[in-house]
Amino acid sequence: MSAARRIEGILDEIRAIAPPWRRALDHATLRRLWELTAELTATYPAGGARYRHVLAAAGRDVGVPHRRVRDLVGGSTVLVIGAEGRIGGMLVAGLAGMGPGRLLTAGLSPDAPVDGAEHRVLDIRDRERVSRLIAGVRPDVVFHLATRPVTGTAERDTHDSVCADVLGTRHVVDACAEARVGVLVVASAEESLLLYAHDVRSASKRAIELIVADAAARGRVNAVIARLAHVTDDSPLLRRFRRACREGTVLWLPAPTRRFHLQSAREAAQLLLVAATGARAGAAAVHAVRDLALPATPLDLAVGVMREEGVTAMRIADDVTGRPPQHCPDLTGRAGLTGVSPLFNAFEASGAERSLSPDVDVVACRFRLPAAAVRQLDRLADLCLGTREHDMADAFDRFARTLLEANLAQTPRSVVRRIAHLSEPHRRHMTATDRMVNDRVRWWAAR
Repeated sequence: MSAARRIEGILDEIRAIAPPWRRALDHATLRRLWELTAELTATYPAGGARYRHVLAAAGRDVGVPHRRVRDLVGGSTVLVIGAEGRIGGMLVAGLAGMGPGRLLTAGLSPDAPVDGAEHRVLDIRDRERVSRLIAGVRPDVVFHLATRPVTGTAERDTHDSVCADVLGTRHVVDACAEARVGVLVVASAEESLLLYAHDVRSASKRAIELIVADAAARGRVNAVIARLAHVTDDSPLLRRFRRACREGTVLWLPAPTRRFHLQSAREAAQLLLVAATGARAGAAAVHAVRDLALPATPLDLAVGVMREEGVTAMRIADDVTGRPPQHCPDLTGRAGLTGVSPLFNAFEASGAERSLSPDVDVVACRFRLPAAAVRQLDRLADLCLGTREHDMADAFDRFARTLLEANLAQTPRSVVRRIAHLSEPHRRHMTATDRMVNDRVRWWAAR
Protein backbone atom coordinates (compact mmCIF):
# COMPACT_ATOMS: atom_id res chain seq x y z
CA MET A 1 0.00 0.00 0.00
CA SER A 2 1.31 3.45 -0.90
CA ALA A 3 2.08 5.95 1.87
CA ALA A 4 -0.62 8.30 0.55
CA ARG A 5 -3.31 5.62 0.74
CA ARG A 6 -2.18 4.55 4.22
CA ILE A 7 -2.33 8.18 5.42
CA GLU A 8 -5.86 8.48 4.01
CA GLY A 9 -6.79 5.21 5.74
CA ILE A 10 -5.44 6.43 9.08
CA LEU A 11 -7.41 9.67 8.84
CA ASP A 12 -10.57 7.72 7.96
CA GLU A 13 -10.10 5.44 10.99
CA ILE A 14 -9.56 8.43 13.29
CA ARG A 15 -12.81 9.93 12.02
CA ALA A 16 -14.64 6.63 12.45
CA ILE A 17 -13.61 5.81 16.02
CA ALA A 18 -13.78 9.41 17.33
CA PRO A 19 -16.28 11.47 15.31
CA PRO A 20 -16.25 15.14 16.32
CA TRP A 21 -19.75 15.00 17.79
CA ARG A 22 -18.70 12.35 20.36
CA ARG A 23 -17.64 14.20 23.49
CA ALA A 24 -16.30 11.59 25.93
CA LEU A 25 -13.88 8.88 24.78
CA ASP A 26 -12.91 5.81 26.79
CA HIS A 27 -9.31 4.88 27.56
CA ALA A 28 -9.12 2.23 24.84
CA THR A 29 -10.25 4.69 22.16
CA LEU A 30 -7.76 7.34 23.31
CA ARG A 31 -4.99 4.75 23.24
CA ARG A 32 -5.93 3.73 19.71
CA LEU A 33 -5.98 7.38 18.64
CA TRP A 34 -2.45 7.78 20.02
CA GLU A 35 -1.29 4.68 18.10
CA LEU A 36 -2.85 5.93 14.86
CA THR A 37 -1.36 9.39 15.34
CA ALA A 38 2.10 7.91 15.98
CA GLU A 39 1.80 5.81 12.83
CA LEU A 40 0.64 8.83 10.85
CA THR A 41 3.62 10.88 12.06
CA ALA A 42 6.02 8.10 11.02
CA THR A 43 4.29 7.48 7.68
CA TYR A 44 4.21 11.12 6.61
CA PRO A 45 7.81 12.41 6.69
CA ALA A 46 6.96 15.12 4.13
CA GLY A 47 4.90 16.81 6.84
CA GLY A 48 8.04 17.50 8.87
CA ALA A 49 9.82 18.96 5.84
CA ARG A 50 6.88 21.22 5.02
CA TYR A 51 6.67 22.32 8.63
CA ARG A 52 10.32 23.42 8.54
CA HIS A 53 9.55 25.30 5.33
CA VAL A 54 6.69 27.00 7.15
CA LEU A 55 8.97 28.12 9.96
CA ALA A 56 11.51 29.46 7.46
CA ALA A 57 8.88 31.86 6.12
CA ALA A 58 9.01 33.80 9.40
CA GLY A 59 12.31 35.40 8.39
CA ARG A 60 11.18 36.88 5.08
CA ASP A 61 10.11 40.39 4.18
CA VAL A 62 9.11 42.45 1.15
CA GLY A 63 10.38 45.72 -0.27
CA VAL A 64 8.57 48.85 0.92
CA PRO A 65 8.66 52.18 -1.00
CA HIS A 66 9.69 54.06 2.15
CA ARG A 67 9.76 57.49 0.55
CA ARG A 68 6.18 57.14 -0.71
CA VAL A 69 5.01 55.86 2.68
CA ARG A 70 6.71 58.79 4.45
CA ASP A 71 5.04 61.20 2.04
CA LEU A 72 1.68 59.68 2.99
CA VAL A 73 2.22 59.24 6.73
CA GLY A 74 4.64 61.99 7.69
CA GLY A 75 2.90 64.66 9.77
CA SER A 76 -0.47 62.91 9.29
CA THR A 77 -2.96 61.46 11.78
CA VAL A 78 -2.92 57.70 11.46
CA LEU A 79 -5.37 55.28 13.12
CA VAL A 80 -4.82 51.51 13.33
CA ILE A 81 -7.95 49.54 14.24
CA GLY A 82 -7.19 46.06 15.58
CA ALA A 83 -3.50 46.47 16.43
CA GLU A 84 -3.51 43.85 19.23
CA GLY A 85 -1.85 41.06 17.22
CA ARG A 86 1.70 40.56 16.04
CA ILE A 87 0.93 42.06 12.62
CA GLY A 88 -0.65 45.13 14.20
CA GLY A 89 2.30 45.60 16.53
CA MET A 90 4.78 45.42 13.67
CA LEU A 91 2.65 47.77 11.57
CA VAL A 92 2.41 50.38 14.33
CA ALA A 93 6.15 50.14 14.97
CA GLY A 94 6.80 50.67 11.25
CA LEU A 95 4.43 53.63 11.10
CA ALA A 96 6.04 55.23 14.16
CA GLY A 97 9.32 55.36 12.24
CA MET A 98 7.66 57.25 9.37
CA GLY A 99 7.09 60.42 11.40
CA PRO A 100 3.28 60.59 11.77
CA GLY A 101 1.90 63.74 13.38
CA ARG A 102 -0.37 61.59 15.55
CA LEU A 103 -0.50 57.79 15.85
CA LEU A 104 -3.54 56.09 17.41
CA THR A 105 -4.64 52.51 17.94
CA ALA A 106 -8.11 51.17 18.69
CA GLY A 107 -9.33 47.75 19.76
CA LEU A 108 -11.12 45.68 22.36
CA SER A 109 -8.21 45.62 24.82
CA PRO A 110 -8.12 48.42 27.40
CA ASP A 111 -4.32 48.39 27.23
CA ALA A 112 -2.32 50.05 24.47
CA PRO A 113 -0.87 47.26 22.32
CA VAL A 114 2.21 49.32 21.44
CA ASP A 115 4.12 51.92 23.44
CA GLY A 116 4.11 55.43 22.04
CA ALA A 117 0.65 55.32 20.44
CA GLU A 118 -2.57 56.80 21.78
CA HIS A 119 -5.10 54.06 22.43
CA ARG A 120 -8.89 53.93 22.37
CA VAL A 121 -11.13 51.07 23.42
CA LEU A 122 -13.39 50.20 20.47
CA ASP A 123 -15.78 47.42 19.52
CA ILE A 124 -16.32 47.74 15.77
CA ARG A 125 -19.72 46.05 16.11
CA ASP A 126 -20.90 49.32 17.70
CA ARG A 127 -21.67 51.52 14.71
CA GLU A 128 -22.15 54.70 16.75
CA ARG A 129 -18.87 54.37 18.64
CA VAL A 130 -16.95 53.69 15.43
CA SER A 131 -18.50 56.78 13.83
CA ARG A 132 -17.81 58.98 16.87
CA LEU A 133 -14.18 57.87 17.13
CA ILE A 134 -13.33 58.44 13.47
CA ALA A 135 -15.29 61.70 13.28
CA GLY A 136 -13.57 62.96 16.43
CA VAL A 137 -10.04 61.94 15.45
CA ARG A 138 -10.44 62.80 11.74
CA PRO A 139 -7.54 60.58 10.66
CA ASP A 140 -5.78 61.02 7.33
CA VAL A 141 -5.02 57.30 7.05
CA VAL A 142 -6.88 54.36 8.63
CA PHE A 143 -5.62 50.77 8.77
CA HIS A 144 -8.41 48.28 9.54
CA LEU A 145 -7.09 44.93 10.83
CA ALA A 146 -9.92 44.02 13.18
CA THR A 147 -11.04 40.75 11.60
CA ARG A 148 -10.26 37.26 12.83
CA PRO A 149 -8.04 34.68 11.14
CA VAL A 150 -9.52 31.61 9.49
CA THR A 151 -8.08 28.42 10.99
CA GLY A 152 -10.71 25.91 9.88
CA THR A 153 -14.47 25.72 9.47
CA ALA A 154 -16.32 28.01 11.85
CA GLU A 155 -20.06 27.53 11.55
CA ARG A 156 -20.32 27.87 15.33
CA ASP A 157 -18.95 31.42 15.03
CA THR A 158 -21.54 32.67 12.56
CA HIS A 159 -22.75 35.51 14.76
CA ASP A 160 -19.27 36.88 15.47
CA SER A 161 -18.08 36.44 11.87
CA VAL A 162 -21.01 38.40 10.47
CA CYS A 163 -21.43 41.03 13.19
CA ALA A 164 -17.74 41.74 13.84
CA ASP A 165 -16.00 40.96 10.57
CA VAL A 166 -18.58 41.88 7.91
CA LEU A 167 -20.75 44.51 9.55
CA GLY A 168 -17.83 45.85 11.60
CA THR A 169 -16.00 46.51 8.33
CA ARG A 170 -19.11 48.21 6.95
CA HIS A 171 -19.15 50.47 10.02
CA VAL A 172 -15.50 51.41 9.50
CA VAL A 173 -16.02 52.06 5.78
CA ASP A 174 -19.09 54.24 6.39
CA ALA A 175 -17.36 56.22 9.15
CA CYS A 176 -14.29 56.81 6.96
CA ALA A 177 -16.51 58.00 4.12
CA GLU A 178 -18.38 60.41 6.40
CA ALA A 179 -15.14 61.79 7.88
CA ARG A 180 -13.50 62.10 4.44
CA VAL A 181 -10.52 59.96 5.44
CA GLY A 182 -7.69 60.21 2.91
CA VAL A 183 -6.85 56.50 2.60
CA LEU A 184 -8.46 53.41 4.13
CA VAL A 185 -6.34 50.23 4.13
CA VAL A 186 -8.23 47.00 4.89
CA ALA A 187 -6.59 43.68 5.73
CA SER A 188 -8.17 40.69 4.00
CA ALA A 189 -7.25 37.01 3.78
CA GLU A 190 -6.58 34.19 1.33
CA GLU A 191 -10.13 32.84 1.78
CA SER A 192 -11.41 35.76 -0.33
CA LEU A 193 -10.15 33.84 -3.38
CA LEU A 194 -13.41 31.90 -3.15
CA LEU A 195 -16.30 33.59 -4.97
CA TYR A 196 -18.58 31.68 -2.62
CA ALA A 197 -17.77 29.55 0.44
CA HIS A 198 -20.01 27.23 2.40
CA ASP A 199 -18.48 28.15 5.77
CA VAL A 200 -19.29 31.58 7.09
CA ARG A 201 -15.87 32.69 8.27
CA SER A 202 -14.31 32.05 4.86
CA ALA A 203 -17.25 33.65 3.05
CA SER A 204 -17.00 36.70 5.30
CA LYS A 205 -13.54 37.50 3.89
CA ARG A 206 -14.98 37.76 0.37
CA ALA A 207 -17.84 39.89 1.64
CA ILE A 208 -15.43 42.28 3.37
CA GLU A 209 -13.52 42.90 0.14
CA LEU A 210 -16.65 43.54 -1.89
CA ILE A 211 -18.06 45.98 0.69
CA VAL A 212 -14.79 47.90 0.51
CA ALA A 213 -14.72 47.71 -3.30
CA ASP A 214 -18.26 49.07 -3.51
CA ALA A 215 -17.33 52.12 -1.43
CA ALA A 216 -14.28 52.73 -3.62
CA ALA A 217 -16.24 52.30 -6.86
CA ARG A 218 -18.81 54.87 -5.70
CA GLY A 219 -16.07 57.36 -4.81
CA ARG A 220 -17.03 57.38 -1.15
CA VAL A 221 -13.50 56.61 0.10
CA ASN A 222 -10.04 55.88 -1.32
CA ALA A 223 -9.80 52.27 -0.19
CA VAL A 224 -7.15 49.63 -0.76
CA ILE A 225 -6.97 45.99 0.29
CA ALA A 226 -4.02 43.93 1.52
CA ARG A 227 -4.76 40.25 0.96
CA LEU A 228 -2.77 38.32 3.56
CA ALA A 229 -1.71 34.68 3.63
CA HIS A 230 -1.62 32.58 6.81
CA VAL A 231 0.89 34.21 9.15
CA THR A 232 3.25 31.51 10.33
CA ASP A 233 4.90 33.35 13.25
CA ASP A 234 1.58 34.48 14.73
CA SER A 235 -0.42 31.33 14.09
CA PRO A 236 -3.19 30.38 16.54
CA LEU A 237 -3.23 26.96 14.88
CA LEU A 238 0.44 26.32 15.66
CA ARG A 239 0.05 27.62 19.21
CA ARG A 240 -2.87 25.27 19.79
CA PHE A 241 -1.02 22.27 18.31
CA ARG A 242 2.08 22.91 20.44
CA ARG A 243 0.02 23.33 23.59
CA ALA A 244 -1.77 20.00 23.00
CA CYS A 245 1.54 18.17 22.48
CA ARG A 246 3.21 19.72 25.54
CA GLU A 247 0.22 19.08 27.79
CA GLY A 248 -0.55 15.64 26.37
CA THR A 249 -4.13 16.60 25.58
CA VAL A 250 -6.07 15.75 22.42
CA LEU A 251 -4.93 17.67 19.33
CA TRP A 252 -7.96 18.75 17.29
CA LEU A 253 -7.08 18.94 13.59
CA PRO A 254 -9.35 21.12 11.40
CA ALA A 255 -9.75 20.37 7.69
CA PRO A 256 -6.57 18.27 7.23
CA THR A 257 -6.35 18.77 3.46
CA ARG A 258 -7.22 22.47 3.25
CA ARG A 259 -4.24 24.16 1.55
CA PHE A 260 -3.11 27.66 2.47
CA HIS A 261 -0.12 29.85 1.71
CA LEU A 262 2.22 31.25 4.31
CA GLN A 263 4.02 34.48 5.05
CA SER A 264 5.71 36.18 7.99
CA ALA A 265 4.05 38.75 10.21
CA ARG A 266 6.73 41.18 9.06
CA GLU A 267 5.76 40.55 5.41
CA ALA A 268 2.13 41.14 6.30
CA ALA A 269 2.85 44.46 8.01
CA GLN A 270 5.04 45.55 5.11
CA LEU A 271 2.31 44.57 2.65
CA LEU A 272 -0.11 46.87 4.49
CA LEU A 273 2.37 49.75 4.11
CA VAL A 274 2.79 49.01 0.39
CA ALA A 275 -0.98 48.89 -0.07
CA ALA A 276 -1.37 52.30 1.60
CA THR A 277 0.52 53.90 -1.29
CA GLY A 278 -1.60 52.23 -3.99
CA ALA A 279 -4.99 53.95 -3.79
CA ARG A 280 -6.61 54.64 -7.16
CA ALA A 281 -9.84 56.28 -8.27
CA GLY A 282 -12.93 54.17 -8.87
CA ALA A 283 -11.60 50.83 -7.61
CA ALA A 284 -10.20 49.09 -4.57
CA ALA A 285 -6.63 48.04 -5.36
CA VAL A 286 -6.02 44.53 -3.99
CA HIS A 287 -2.37 43.93 -3.06
CA ALA A 288 -0.73 40.53 -2.49
CA VAL A 289 2.82 39.24 -2.12
CA ARG A 290 4.07 37.60 -5.31
CA ASP A 291 6.48 34.92 -4.04
CA LEU A 292 4.98 33.12 -1.07
CA ALA A 293 6.06 29.98 0.72
CA LEU A 294 4.69 26.78 -0.79
CA PRO A 295 1.17 26.00 0.41
CA ALA A 296 0.76 23.77 3.43
CA THR A 297 -2.13 22.00 5.16
CA PRO A 298 -3.13 21.70 8.84
CA LEU A 299 -1.95 18.08 8.60
CA ASP A 300 1.54 19.27 7.58
CA LEU A 301 1.65 21.57 10.59
CA ALA A 302 0.33 18.96 13.04
CA VAL A 303 2.83 16.31 11.93
CA GLY A 304 5.69 18.81 12.06
CA VAL A 305 4.75 19.94 15.57
CA MET A 306 4.47 16.34 16.79
CA ARG A 307 7.87 15.48 15.35
CA GLU A 308 9.23 18.43 17.32
CA GLU A 309 7.20 18.26 20.54
CA GLY A 310 6.14 14.61 20.77
CA VAL A 311 3.08 12.64 19.69
CA THR A 312 -0.32 13.11 21.29
CA ALA A 313 -3.72 11.64 20.41
CA MET A 314 -5.34 13.46 17.49
CA ARG A 315 -8.96 13.95 16.49
CA ILE A 316 -10.31 15.53 13.31
CA ALA A 317 -12.72 18.45 13.35
CA ASP A 318 -13.37 18.80 9.63
CA ASP A 319 -16.77 17.13 9.83
CA VAL A 320 -18.35 20.11 11.61
CA THR A 321 -20.07 21.19 8.42
CA GLY A 322 -20.24 17.74 6.85
CA ARG A 323 -18.53 19.10 3.74
CA PRO A 324 -14.97 18.76 2.43
CA PRO A 325 -12.78 21.84 1.85
CA GLN A 326 -13.38 23.61 -1.45
CA HIS A 327 -10.64 23.37 -4.04
CA CYS A 328 -10.94 23.76 -7.77
CA PRO A 329 -7.68 24.83 -9.48
CA ASP A 330 -9.30 26.99 -12.14
CA LEU A 331 -11.83 28.65 -9.84
CA THR A 332 -9.57 29.54 -6.90
CA GLY A 333 -6.19 29.40 -8.68
CA ARG A 334 -4.57 31.54 -11.36
CA ALA A 335 -5.92 29.53 -14.33
CA GLY A 336 -2.47 28.59 -15.58
CA LEU A 337 -0.92 32.05 -15.30
CA THR A 338 2.58 32.20 -13.80
CA GLY A 339 4.60 35.05 -12.32
CA VAL A 340 1.54 36.40 -10.49
CA SER A 341 0.74 36.21 -6.79
CA PRO A 342 -1.03 32.93 -5.88
CA LEU A 343 -3.44 35.04 -3.82
CA PHE A 344 -5.21 36.19 -6.98
CA ASN A 345 -7.87 33.88 -8.40
CA ALA A 346 -8.65 33.10 -12.04
CA PHE A 347 -11.02 36.07 -12.29
CA GLU A 348 -8.31 38.48 -11.13
CA ALA A 349 -4.93 37.14 -12.23
CA SER A 350 -5.05 38.33 -15.84
CA GLY A 351 -5.50 41.93 -14.61
CA ALA A 352 -2.59 41.86 -12.17
CA GLU A 353 0.08 44.56 -12.38
CA ARG A 354 3.31 45.32 -10.58
CA SER A 355 2.94 47.61 -7.58
CA LEU A 356 5.39 50.17 -6.18
CA SER A 357 7.08 47.27 -4.41
CA PRO A 358 9.13 44.78 -6.47
CA ASP A 359 7.64 41.96 -4.38
CA VAL A 360 3.93 42.83 -4.51
CA ASP A 361 1.30 42.49 -7.24
CA VAL A 362 -1.87 44.57 -7.44
CA VAL A 363 -5.20 44.17 -9.22
CA ALA A 364 -8.09 46.63 -9.39
CA CYS A 365 -11.36 45.36 -7.91
CA ARG A 366 -14.28 47.21 -9.49
CA PHE A 367 -17.53 46.11 -7.92
CA ARG A 368 -20.86 47.58 -6.88
CA LEU A 369 -23.21 46.01 -4.38
CA PRO A 370 -26.61 45.45 -5.98
CA ALA A 371 -29.66 46.82 -4.20
CA ALA A 372 -30.63 43.31 -3.06
CA ALA A 373 -27.27 42.86 -1.32
CA VAL A 374 -27.64 46.20 0.48
CA ARG A 375 -31.08 45.14 1.76
CA GLN A 376 -29.62 41.81 2.89
CA LEU A 377 -26.83 43.61 4.75
CA ASP A 378 -29.43 45.71 6.53
CA ARG A 379 -31.28 42.51 7.46
CA LEU A 380 -28.05 41.03 8.85
CA ALA A 381 -27.57 44.17 10.93
CA ASP A 382 -31.02 43.61 12.45
CA LEU A 383 -30.20 39.95 13.16
CA CYS A 384 -26.98 40.97 14.93
CA LEU A 385 -29.15 42.39 17.67
CA GLY A 386 -30.24 38.82 18.51
CA THR A 387 -28.35 35.54 18.94
CA ARG A 388 -30.20 33.00 16.75
CA GLU A 389 -27.35 31.33 14.86
CA HIS A 390 -29.61 29.43 12.45
CA ASP A 391 -31.42 32.56 11.23
CA MET A 392 -28.11 34.38 10.88
CA ALA A 393 -26.49 31.52 8.92
CA ASP A 394 -29.41 31.31 6.47
CA ALA A 395 -29.50 35.08 5.95
CA PHE A 396 -25.77 35.29 5.43
CA ASP A 397 -25.79 32.42 2.95
CA ARG A 398 -28.42 34.25 0.88
CA PHE A 399 -26.21 37.35 1.00
CA ALA A 400 -23.14 35.34 -0.09
CA ARG A 401 -25.05 33.86 -3.03
CA THR A 402 -26.21 37.33 -4.07
CA LEU A 403 -22.56 38.44 -4.05
CA LEU A 404 -21.63 35.44 -6.19
CA GLU A 405 -24.20 36.33 -8.84
CA ALA A 406 -23.28 40.02 -8.76
CA ASN A 407 -19.59 39.19 -9.05
CA LEU A 408 -20.16 37.03 -12.12
CA ALA A 409 -22.53 39.58 -13.66
CA GLN A 410 -19.90 42.33 -13.30
CA THR A 411 -16.96 40.27 -14.58
CA PRO A 412 -16.09 40.72 -18.28
CA ARG A 413 -17.84 37.96 -20.24
CA SER A 414 -14.60 36.96 -21.98
CA VAL A 415 -13.04 36.17 -18.58
CA VAL A 416 -16.07 34.17 -17.45
CA ARG A 417 -16.08 32.15 -20.68
CA ARG A 418 -12.36 31.40 -20.39
CA ILE A 419 -12.76 30.13 -16.83
CA ALA A 420 -15.80 28.05 -17.76
CA HIS A 421 -13.69 26.40 -20.47
CA LEU A 422 -10.63 25.83 -18.27
CA SER A 423 -12.60 24.42 -15.36
CA GLU A 424 -14.57 21.90 -17.43
CA PRO A 425 -12.02 19.03 -17.05
CA HIS A 426 -12.03 19.46 -13.25
CA ARG A 427 -15.78 19.05 -12.71
CA ARG A 428 -15.64 15.39 -11.72
CA HIS A 429 -13.17 16.22 -8.94
CA MET A 430 -15.08 19.23 -7.59
CA THR A 431 -16.86 19.32 -4.27
CA ALA A 432 -20.61 19.90 -4.41
CA THR A 433 -20.06 23.56 -3.51
CA ASP A 434 -17.40 24.07 -6.18
CA ARG A 435 -19.69 22.42 -8.73
CA MET A 436 -22.50 24.79 -7.78
CA VAL A 437 -20.19 27.77 -8.31
CA ASN A 438 -18.99 26.29 -11.59
CA ASP A 439 -22.60 25.83 -12.71
CA ARG A 440 -23.17 29.54 -12.17
CA VAL A 441 -19.95 30.35 -14.07
CA ARG A 442 -21.15 28.21 -16.98
CA TRP A 443 -24.59 29.85 -16.91
CA TRP A 444 -23.13 33.35 -17.07
CA ALA A 445 -20.64 32.27 -19.74
CA ALA A 446 -23.50 31.10 -21.95
CA ARG A 447 -25.41 34.39 -21.77
